[in-house]
Amino acid sequence: MTYVDDVNCLLPLEDVKEFTEKFSSIGTKLGANPNTSKTQILTSTHGKCVVDQLLASSILGIKRIGASLQRTITNYSAKASRQREDGLRILGVPIGSQIFCQDFIANQVKKMEYDLENILEGLEDLQNQLQLFKTCTSHKMTHLFAADVLYHNKLPQNWHLWDSPTTNSITHIYSNFIAKLSNRSLIPTHALLISSISINKG
Repeated sequence: MTYVDDVNCLLPLEDVKEFTEKFSSIGTKLGANPNTSKTQILTSTHGKCVVDQLLASSILGIKRIGASLQRTITNYSAKASRQREDGLRILGVPIGSQIFCQDFIANQVKKMEYDLENILEGLEDLQNQLQLFKTCTSHKMTHLFAADVLYHNKLPQNWHLWDSPTTNSITHIYSNFIAKLSNRSLIPTHALLISSISINKG
């Protein structure tokens, strides 16, 4: 069995309609049916409706592009938010405006904090709590660190000393979790650093 998953394409606006129709026509015959409930079309990252701008143009060719894009969004993106004008998530990483990406990362940090609270409250065995944190929760944010740097106001002077609201929040979450797990009120910085070192590195 074969399948197609997480297809992402960067296209000129005038090619969107033809591409989606071709993909649907060829893919359907092979069993790859486009999922219109999950399809999202990002037309801009500045919060303005590109379709409306194209349709309002006095140039016939540009107006036609707007009409074809509008039909494509209607036919292939069934969500209420059919046309994205701020950003979207691709393979778990935000792509779009700075505000969209920063909000996305902040929400993921909140989810991580919520998950850790559930681990501490829902499990009694300390070993189970630690292993679940180590193998699952602690890896939920690592893929977002590059995006955190990219969409930050300033690039770091020292890349190995990256500092941001995201890294500070994650450090606080880690420290708080280990403190509760070890029944302590505070975890020293050196202990927190040691806890993040993998076993194969000493």
